[in-house]
Amino acid sequence: MAKAARSSAARTSTTRKGTDVAASYWDASRLPLQVLSLVVPICIAYEVLLVVGLRAADGATVTNRAHEGIVRLFRAFGVEGAQVGLPSLSVPAVAVVLVLLLWQFLSRRPWRIAPLVSLGMACESVLAALPLYVAGLALSLAIPAMASSSAPVSSAGGVDWAATWGLSLGAGLYEELIFRLALVSLLHAAFHDLVGVKDGWATWLAVVIAAVAFMLYHPIRSADGTIMICDAAFLLLAGLWFGGLFVTRGFGIAVGAHAAYDVLALVAQGAAAAAAHR
Repeated sequence: MAKAARSSAARTSTTRKGTDVAASYWDASRLPLQVLSLVVPICIAYEVLLVVGLRAADGATVTNRAHEGIVRLFRAFGVEGAQVGLPSLSVPAVAVVLVLLLWQFLSRRPWRIAPLVSLGMACESVLAALPLYVAGLALSLAIPAMASSSAPVSSAGGVDWAATWGLSLGAGLYEELIFRLALVSLLHAAFHDLVGVKDGWATWLAVVIAAVAFMLYHPIRSADGTIMICDAAFLLLAGLWFGGLFVTRGFGIAVGAHAAYDVLALVAQGAAAAAAHR
């Protein structure tokens, strides 16, 4: 009897520890310094590709529209990379890092990164991209003529696949910065603090509006001006999915999942194109 009681207590202790670990990861993965541990490698990879890989046939630097828009916004306020000895296209990356560091400072949390949490965030990001990829695959199989909505929009043509993967990283980072971290946060503040909408309703109202803006940001019209309903629906779904990840799992997982989805979709497109030319 005593032995059975000890065995039951041991199982209860193990279950509690497992629950504590899961809860600890759930909370830790939302902390700014842990988010930074996931975002910085994406920033570095994208910045390196801006220099060595993201070049069009005419020599112009290729970037995604979200990144380009942030650069122009900084320029409108008189902020240039040359003022601090940086390339102009690097200003948004530096801004992201500074915002997260400021957030960390204001949170008064310990300045410590847990490597296992960072690894878990990377794995979770890939797993979080899979449902959206399956949804897009289902749509593409149902309607073979559907254009790919996931490919990042560049400012020039003639980019190879490796460079396009780099654009995917940039799209994951800067589109989430604009549509989730900035827009969802601002809309939530407006609805909740200014209008008085309840917190939960304000959050999801902000997510839906940001998802619509995300859809409209991407090209959803064909060459003849017709709205591509399937593409628009998928982009709205993607916006809702990333918005849901942002409010439930934080900015880091939203960025990681977006980047992972874009890379996964582009690798699949590349494999399909290679198979078609055999």
